[in-house]
Amino acid sequence: MNAVIARPVIRFGIAVVLLAVQARASFATETAPADETKEACVDAHERGQRLDLAGKLRAARETFMSCAQEACPLLVRRECTELAEGVAQRQPSVLVTVLADGAETLDARLSLDGDEVVLSGRPLDVDPGAHVLRAALPDGRAAQQRLTIRAGEQQRVTLTVPPRPPAREPRVGPPVAAFVSSGVAALGVGSFVVFGIAGRSLESDRAHGCAHACTETDLAPVRRDYLIADISLSVGVVAAGIATWLFLRH
Repeated sequence: MNAVIARPVIRFGIAVVLLAVQARASFATETAPADETKEACVDAHERGQRLDLAGKLRAARETFMSCAQEACPLLVRRECTELAEGVAQRQPSVLVTVLADGAETLDARLSLDGDEVVLSGRPLDVDPGAHVLRAALPDGRAAQQRLTIRAGEQQRVTLTVPPRPPAREPRVGPPVAAFVSSGVAALGVGSFVVFGIAGRSLESDRAHGCAHACTETDLAPVRRDYLIADISLSVGVVAAGIATWLFLRH
C-alpha cells in the first residue's frame, strides 16, 4: 500500500478508534481510565493538527509527541509520530549569540516575544513569523532585535550589548587651603580696619595735643598702627586672591 492510499486509511482507522472509545465509554464504566487515555490521545492528534495549521509548530510538535506514546492506540501513535517528524522538518530555529564588551557571554537573560528562554548556545526552535529577541545583562544593559523567519529556515542572530558608560570622576570640593586663605583674607581686612581706625584716632589726638611740637616718641604709636594696617591690608588682598584662584580652580 503506497503512502497516498495509506494516509486516508490511517485517518479512517483513527476515526473508528475515536467512535469506539466514545461508545465504550458510554457502556463500560469499569474501563474508564483506559478509555480516557485513548480519548486524550485522539484529542491530542486533532489538537496538534489545528496548531500546525495555525503556524504554531512548537506547540504542535509537543502535542503530537504526547499522542505518540505507548499508551495511545497503535494507529494514533503511528500517525502522531509521522506528524511530529513532519513538523520537525519544517520547524525554523534561530541561533542567538550575545556579545558584551567584545566577547560572547551566556550570562544574559534572553527573552523571545517577552517570554524568557534559555540562552544555551544551541539553536532555539521558534514558530514561523515575526519575533522580538531581547538580551539583558545583570548590570541593566540590554540589546533587542526584530526578525522574521520562515518555515524550515535557520537563522543566526547576534545581539550586541552597548558598552559600559565611562565612570564619572568623583567631584572634589575646594581644598582646605582655599578656606584657610579666605579666613586669612578676612582677618587681614579686619586688622586693616581696626588698626587704621586706631591710627587715625591717635593722629587726631596728637594733632589736638602737641600739634607741631610732637616728638618722634609721640608719633611712634600712630606710625605703628598705620604700618600694621597697611601690612594687614596687603596680606588680606593677597590671601583673597589666592582663595579666589583655589575656588575657581575647583
